[in-house]
Amino acid sequence: MLLAGIAALHSPLVQVAMAADVSRIEQAGLIRKGWESRLPNKATPIHSTVAAFVRPGNPKKINSWQDLAKPNVDVVTANPKTSGGARWNFVALWGAVTQAGRPEAQARQFIRDVYKNLEVLPKDAREASDFFIKRKQGDVLLTAMAPARWRRRSPISSTHRRPRRCLWTTGSDLHD
Repeated sequence: MLLAGIAALHSPLVQVAMAADVSRIEQAGLIRKGWESRLPNKATPIHSTVAAFVRPGNPKKINSWQDLAKPNVDVVTANPKTSGGARWNFVALWGAVTQAGRPEAQARQFIRDVYKNLEVLPKDAREASDFFIKRKQGDVLLTAMAPARWRRRSPISSTHRRPRRCLWTTGSDLHD
Protein backbone atom coordinates (compact mmCIF):
# COMPACT_ATOMS: atom_id res chain seq x y z
CA MET A 1 0.00 0.00 0.00
CA LEU A 2 2.86 2.39 0.80
CA LEU A 3 4.44 1.91 -2.62
CA ALA A 4 1.09 2.10 -4.39
CA GLY A 5 0.42 5.39 -2.63
CA ILE A 6 3.78 6.80 -3.64
CA ALA A 7 3.34 5.70 -7.24
CA ALA A 8 -0.19 7.09 -7.44
CA LEU A 9 0.88 10.46 -6.12
CA HIS A 10 4.07 10.67 -8.20
CA SER A 11 5.59 12.33 -5.15
CA PRO A 12 9.28 13.12 -4.70
CA LEU A 13 8.64 13.31 -0.96
CA VAL A 14 7.43 10.67 1.45
CA GLN A 15 7.22 10.57 5.23
CA VAL A 16 7.65 7.16 6.83
CA ALA A 17 8.03 6.06 10.41
CA MET A 18 10.20 2.97 10.34
CA ALA A 19 13.24 1.58 8.58
CA ALA A 20 11.16 -1.26 7.15
CA ASP A 21 9.10 1.28 5.20
CA VAL A 22 12.23 2.83 3.73
CA SER A 23 13.57 -0.64 2.87
CA ARG A 24 10.43 -1.36 0.84
CA ILE A 25 10.92 1.87 -1.10
CA GLU A 26 14.58 0.96 -1.67
CA GLN A 27 13.66 -2.57 -2.82
CA ALA A 28 11.23 -1.08 -5.33
CA GLY A 29 14.13 0.86 -6.84
CA LEU A 30 12.72 4.26 -5.95
CA ILE A 31 15.82 5.21 -3.93
CA ARG A 32 19.44 4.11 -4.27
CA LYS A 33 20.80 1.35 -2.08
CA GLY A 34 23.10 2.80 0.59
CA TRP A 35 21.44 6.23 0.50
CA GLU A 36 21.56 6.50 4.29
CA SER A 37 25.38 6.39 4.40
CA ARG A 38 25.48 9.91 2.88
CA LEU A 39 23.64 11.44 5.83
CA PRO A 40 24.53 12.03 9.50
CA ASN A 41 23.57 9.13 11.77
CA LYS A 42 22.73 7.11 8.66
CA ALA A 43 19.52 9.14 8.39
CA THR A 44 17.94 7.49 11.41
CA PRO A 45 16.28 9.49 14.16
CA ILE A 46 18.41 9.77 17.24
CA HIS A 47 15.68 11.21 19.43
CA SER A 48 12.03 10.42 19.43
CA THR A 49 9.39 11.20 21.99
CA VAL A 50 6.18 9.45 22.86
CA ALA A 51 3.49 11.62 24.43
CA ALA A 52 1.09 10.16 26.97
CA PHE A 53 -2.08 12.20 27.37
CA VAL A 54 -4.27 11.54 30.40
CA ARG A 55 -7.72 12.82 31.26
CA PRO A 56 -8.01 16.22 33.00
CA GLY A 57 -7.14 15.85 36.65
CA ASN A 58 -5.50 12.50 35.87
CA PRO A 59 -8.19 10.52 37.76
CA LYS A 60 -6.34 7.20 37.34
CA LYS A 61 -3.06 8.73 38.64
CA ILE A 62 -1.08 7.61 35.57
CA ASN A 63 2.43 8.95 36.07
CA SER A 64 4.80 6.30 34.73
CA TRP A 65 5.18 3.58 32.14
CA GLN A 66 4.44 0.96 34.79
CA ASP A 67 1.05 2.56 35.49
CA LEU A 68 -0.03 1.61 31.95
CA ALA A 69 -0.01 -2.08 32.94
CA LYS A 70 -2.36 -1.63 35.91
CA PRO A 71 -5.57 -3.61 35.33
CA ASN A 72 -7.89 -0.60 35.77
CA VAL A 73 -6.13 1.61 33.18
CA ASP A 74 -7.60 1.80 29.67
CA VAL A 75 -4.80 2.56 27.19
CA VAL A 76 -5.38 3.92 23.68
CA THR A 77 -2.65 3.47 21.08
CA ALA A 78 -2.70 2.73 17.39
CA ASN A 79 -2.01 -0.72 16.01
CA PRO A 80 1.74 -1.27 15.50
CA LYS A 81 0.95 -3.57 12.57
CA THR A 82 -0.64 -0.70 10.64
CA SER A 83 0.86 2.47 12.13
CA GLY A 84 4.49 3.53 12.09
CA GLY A 85 3.96 5.88 15.02
CA ALA A 86 2.46 3.02 17.01
CA ARG A 87 5.67 1.08 16.41
CA TRP A 88 7.50 3.85 18.25
CA ASN A 89 4.98 3.47 21.09
CA PHE A 90 5.76 -0.25 21.16
CA VAL A 91 9.50 0.47 21.22
CA ALA A 92 8.94 2.94 24.06
CA LEU A 93 7.10 0.30 26.10
CA TRP A 94 9.90 -2.17 25.42
CA GLY A 95 12.57 0.36 26.33
CA ALA A 96 10.80 1.32 29.56
CA VAL A 97 11.72 -2.16 30.79
CA THR A 98 14.96 -3.07 29.02
CA GLN A 99 16.65 0.31 29.48
CA ALA A 100 15.99 -0.04 33.21
CA GLY A 101 18.20 -3.12 33.08
CA ARG A 102 15.43 -5.69 33.31
CA PRO A 103 15.41 -8.76 31.04
CA GLU A 104 13.58 -9.07 27.72
CA ALA A 105 11.19 -11.63 29.22
CA GLN A 106 9.92 -8.91 31.57
CA ALA A 107 9.59 -6.52 28.62
CA ARG A 108 7.46 -9.07 26.76
CA GLN A 109 5.24 -9.55 29.82
CA PHE A 110 4.94 -5.79 30.35
CA ILE A 111 3.84 -5.28 26.75
CA ARG A 112 1.31 -8.12 27.09
CA ASP A 113 -0.05 -6.49 30.25
CA VAL A 114 -0.35 -3.06 28.60
CA TYR A 115 -1.99 -4.48 25.47
CA LYS A 116 -4.54 -6.31 27.67
CA ASN A 117 -5.63 -2.81 28.71
CA LEU A 118 -6.64 -1.81 25.19
CA GLU A 119 -10.36 -1.81 24.46
CA VAL A 120 -9.71 -0.73 20.89
CA LEU A 121 -6.71 -0.92 18.57
CA PRO A 122 -7.18 1.89 16.03
CA LYS A 123 -5.47 1.63 12.64
CA ASP A 124 -3.44 4.84 12.98
CA ALA A 125 -2.57 7.77 15.25
CA ARG A 126 -5.37 9.95 13.89
CA GLU A 127 -7.99 7.33 14.69
CA ALA A 128 -6.44 6.71 18.13
CA SER A 129 -6.61 10.44 18.87
CA ASP A 130 -10.24 10.52 17.74
CA PHE A 131 -11.10 7.65 20.08
CA PHE A 132 -9.48 9.46 22.99
CA ILE A 133 -10.52 13.06 22.27
CA LYS A 134 -13.82 12.89 20.42
CA ARG A 135 -15.25 9.61 21.69
CA LYS A 136 -13.82 10.07 25.20
CA GLN A 137 -12.53 6.49 25.27
CA GLY A 138 -9.56 5.46 27.37
CA ASP A 139 -7.68 6.85 30.33
CA VAL A 140 -4.41 7.50 28.49
CA LEU A 141 -3.45 8.06 24.85
CA LEU A 142 0.03 7.09 23.63
CA THR A 143 1.11 8.90 20.50
CA ALA A 144 4.32 9.90 18.78
CA MET A 145 5.28 13.49 19.50
CA ALA A 146 4.96 14.64 15.88
CA PRO A 147 1.17 14.26 15.62
CA ALA A 148 0.56 15.46 19.16
CA ARG A 149 -0.68 19.04 19.54
CA TRP A 150 -0.97 20.78 22.90
CA ARG A 151 -0.63 24.10 24.70
CA ARG A 152 1.22 23.24 27.91
CA ARG A 153 3.89 20.61 28.43
CA SER A 154 4.91 18.91 31.65
CA PRO A 155 7.73 16.43 31.07
CA ILE A 156 8.68 13.78 33.58
CA SER A 157 11.79 11.68 33.68
CA SER A 158 11.75 8.27 32.11
CA THR A 159 14.07 5.29 32.14
CA HIS A 160 14.00 4.41 28.45
CA ARG A 161 16.33 5.66 25.75
CA ARG A 162 14.56 5.12 22.44
CA PRO A 163 12.24 6.88 22.29
CA ARG A 164 14.47 9.20 24.27
CA ARG A 165 11.86 10.76 26.51
CA CYS A 166 8.20 10.70 27.30
CA LEU A 167 5.87 13.59 27.88
CA TRP A 168 3.00 13.11 30.31
CA THR A 169 0.29 15.72 30.02
CA THR A 170 -3.44 16.11 30.57
CA GLY A 171 -6.09 15.73 27.91
CA SER A 172 -7.03 19.39 28.42
CA ASP A 173 -3.80 20.28 26.61
CA LEU A 174 -5.02 18.75 23.34
CA HIS A 175 -6.70 20.78 20.62
CA ASP A 176 -9.67 19.28 18.77
